Amino acid sequence: MPLDTRTLVRVADRIRDQVRSMQSSRCSQLQQKLQHVLEQMERLKAIQNRLSVCTSRRWESGMERIATAIEPALREMTYNIDETQHAVRNSTVRVPSLRDVFQDLLQADEEFGNLAYDARNKTLSVTTEPIELEGIYLGSFEIQLRIPSLGEAHRGGVYDIVALEPNPASSNDAVTHPHVSDGRMCEGDASVTIQAALAGGRICDVFQLVNSVLTHYNADSPYVSLDNWNGVSCYECGYVMAPDDSHWCSSCESDFCSECTSYCARCDETTCLGCLKECQLCEESVCASCLTKCPDCGQELCTHCLNDEACPCHEEEEDGDECERDSEGDAEEGSGERQEHSGAEAARVTAPAAAGSTVHADSMGQTAVLPGQRPD
Repeated sequence: MPLDTRTLVRVADRIRDQVRSMQSSRCSQLQQKLQHVLEQMERLKAIQNRLSVCTSRRWESGMERIATAIEPALREMTYNIDETQHAVRNSTVRVPSLRDVFQDLLQADEEFGNLAYDARNKTLSVTTEPIELEGIYLGSFEIQLRIPSLGEAHRGGVYDIVALEPNPASSNDAVTHPHVSDGRMCEGDASVTIQAALAGGRICDVFQLVNSVLTHYNADSPYVSLDNWNGVSCYECGYVMAPDDSHWCSSCESDFCSECTSYCARCDETTCLGCLKECQLCEESVCASCLTKCPDCGQELCTHCLNDEACPCHEEEEDGDECERDSEGDAEEGSGERQEHSGAEAARVTAPAAAGSTVHADSMGQTAVLPGQRPD
């Protein structure tokens, strides 16, 4: 819906107020920059005094130490002077009249044919024509200028870029244009010109400059290059590749590049490095489907090693059974010998003494003694 004259006048008045506020803020910045220059001049003056004392007294070590401090002080002074000159240029921009801003808005409406104002969010917007860059259709974009933010335009974030027919990069949904991420545009070389247009309240120029960035592609500074726009991003390292060059991991169901994938030594399935595990017996890399736990000891083995019953715990169990059988045999043999020895002893003890003999009990048992013999 086209804006009526009364609405345009109100919007123009608000824009002019914000430009005036911006100008006041820039003058405050200029004062700060000048103060930095004056402070740096005082530091250089102090260095000069110390150097003069060292020179008069021929303190060579002191002169060398002070001389090394001069160069970084001069670099800082140069930086402060450049910043001050930039602040001077910004502060000398003329605040436009209400008529100038009004005429500028009329020109923007004529230029784009769809100038709109959102009273609730206080945004002024235009819509671009459908944009196609190097064969990739990106659709139309709405440039939304936040009027209450104009007073802080030097800090950035004054406008948003909204994709009306989103065709984002396949590797990053937030990138709807090679130079737009999360609604913020990388202005590149156009930054200075856009900031100057904002400072002067030239809203039509701002819209035209932003539109120019959107309709041109700078291959040196994209968020995502057009060559990789429809590519696939590696889930592990983020490398963007052509769809035909990607590898699908069946375990975690994600795409990976060739550097981040391998294969299962048992089923030959392509698997990412993060989903491969090593069999604790054969030390082969296998996928989760081909890895299981030994039901006896819980050790992680591949299905091949487990099916062959090659787990070390099986060998230990067999050795243990054999040792147990040997121990039982030795025990039985020893028991027989003890029984035989016990029987012999019993026979010797209980055997009746010969007639007329006497029996003498000693420490080893009872022994028959013939008549006429004395016990030892």
